[in-house]
Amino acid sequence: MPDPVRAGSQGIAPPESCVKVPRLSRMLAPPQQGTVLRRAENNVTAKWFEIPLDVRAEHADEAVALLAAEGFAGCEVREGPQVTRLVAFAEAEDLAAAALRAESARAVVAGFLAEPSGGSSDSNARPGNRTTAGSNTDGSEVSELDPAVWTDNWRRHFTRRTFADRIEVVPPWESPSAPQPGLLSLVINPGMAFGTGLHETTASCLELLVELVRPGDRVADVGCGSGILALAALRLGADSASATDLDPLAVDAALENAERNGLLGRVQVAAADTSSETAGGAGAPFDLVVANILAETLVEMRPSLTSAVRDGGLLILSGIEATRLPAVLDAFVHPPWTLLRRVQKGEWASVAIERTIGHEIPSAGRRTLVAEQPPSQSDNRPRPTSGTAS
Repeated sequence: MPDPVRAGSQGIAPPESCVKVPRLSRMLAPPQQGTVLRRAENNVTAKWFEIPLDVRAEHADEAVALLAAEGFAGCEVREGPQVTRLVAFAEAEDLAAAALRAESARAVVAGFLAEPSGGSSDSNARPGNRTTAGSNTDGSEVSELDPAVWTDNWRRHFTRRTFADRIEVVPPWESPSAPQPGLLSLVINPGMAFGTGLHETTASCLELLVELVRPGDRVADVGCGSGILALAALRLGADSASATDLDPLAVDAALENAERNGLLGRVQVAAADTSSETAGGAGAPFDLVVANILAETLVEMRPSLTSAVRDGGLLILSGIEATRLPAVLDAFVHPPWTLLRRVQKGEWASVAIERTIGHEIPSAGRRTLVAEQPPSQSDNRPRPTSGTAS
């Protein structure tokens, strides 16, 4: 799984600054993969609890993945030099049931727990949270999540953003900007699904879509989360879009966002079909497929992802920790596929590759010619020629 986006040591991290483990990995990937909690203003309807765990820093990512595979809805990460504080989120009827979930959490990461005296990167209790450092004892430090705190942080961190001067993403509690030539607005409420543009991977995908989507394209968003990428492609001129995800909450969020933006008739939102040999849902092959998932999951899904793209079509791969990009390129970039674009934001990389037709395939050594920079903001030129520098 990709390394988490590191949450700050003070206060509650905004929803899309928690561990970024896109939901598609829950069933398609091996047990190390999982899902992440995404909490929005109107979606805190059940009781959710926080379970603090201190693990050895070098095993934090493994512990997060195991917790996700065990069914915990997400995990906030607070780094320390030797000990990392994990705050796992669990849904439960009451505190007693949450304490049982805490025992389960401790059991699944038992091999990675730090000694109780080891301390934590964040010894300050958060508002409404009774956790303290060195919390590897029992379920007594489990506390109910305060929805009001999440709501306040959600509003504070999720504000309108513009990508490549073309796509404006607006939360539902703000009004879109006044009409401007060339600016396309999307109103997005992710609910408990991933995708607002706050995360580098989503931002990179949006920028790539601005450059690469062409009028009339048929697009698939694999692991759609909130549906933001499929809907952005439609705003940019795609004729139709398919949005799939394994998580029913993501499917619901994508449908609601499609309706909110008047795009329900042009997008097909459905649960992902894990038995299919082709990703992306009905309508394959597509002109463009975007998959913002995980490096390991992308590699595992290579046959189904590449099968979903028509000859001459494009595949955008994201959710890749930069250090794991070589493994993704090795898996995908060989005939008939060529590397078209590579974008890196912080620790995260995204790439666009093309299924080439009838011309020479560049050697692997030419990958270094592809610029590591955001794509052009222009969307009125032909797609770049394969194998050339961006």
